[in-house]
Amino acid sequence: MKVTYTQIQSRKILLAFLVIVIVLALAALFVRNSISHKLENIVKQANNVEVDSSKPQQILLLLHQADDDFQESLLNVKSTKSADYKAKLSRAFDEIDTLLKRNADTLQLTPDQSVKVKSWYNKKLQLSGKLYSLKHNFDSLLTAYATFEAQGEHR
Repeated sequence: MKVTYTQIQSRKILLAFLVIVIVLALAALFVRNSISHKLENIVKQANNVEVDSSKPQQILLLLHQADDDFQESLLNVKSTKSADYKAKLSRAFDEIDTLLKRNADTLQLTPDQSVKVKSWYNKKLQLSGKLYSLKHNFDSLLTAYATFEAQGEHR
């Protein structure tokens, strides 16, 4: 059988088509793998956010309860609310410290997102410092008020 010009051209076209299909298939596999890896990281981050989102709410609840105990201890110095206030406030600050010390995975973030996370972390540190200062002031006020009440009873 004699090979014609048309058969040679059709074989070249077929081989070119097969090469293009193989290259596109490899590219599709690479893109699919990359997308699935990114989705996996997003799911991990989303799961961490869902789990950790309750922590700040619990801390705020503890702070509100400590505030209520503080107000009640001002009304009645002899009650156990002063000790409850200190215990709840200490627990809240321990939880805040736990949040501050937790290391988040920021490797997959864009540079802009990484800058925002660092900014938020610095704001958390500043807030923690202010809260410790506030705690000290409340403790001093509670101690001074208890001393004042005790002196008022002895007179």
